[in-house]
Amino acid sequence: AAAQMQEEGEVAVRRVEDVLRGEIEMLREEGKKALAASERAQEDTFASLQSTLTRNRELAAQCGWLEELVAAKVKEVAALSEKTGYSPVTRNPPAEVVRRQMEGELLQLKAALQTRETQILALERNMPPDDSA
Repeated sequence: AAAQMQEEGEVAVRRVEDVLRGEIEMLREEGKKALAASERAQEDTFASLQSTLTRNRELAAQCGWLEELVAAKVKEVAALSEKTGYSPVTRNPPAEVVRRQMEGELLQLKAALQTRETQILALERNMPPDDSA
């Protein structure tokens, strides 16, 4: 009876060992799969980071080009401002420019007034004499 119990115990131990071996093997396979997936994810992340780095370098080059363009335009505007006296920064023309503009408007108003006076005089000449006086 003792030998039979010992044998049954050994059989039970072997069954447990077999089950544990199977579970260990299954966990190893799952671990390998998880490791492979993790490695792929790292490779994808690395590729994405490299792509982002390349794009950032391209953008930096474009920004450098734009900075040069803006600097050239600023110089161009400064030269024009000096030439014309107009400041695009403050949008306030200097007094000389305002004076010239007002003189131009005054000349236009004088011309319009003269034209009107001429029209009135022509009408007065063509009117029949007033008999009521």
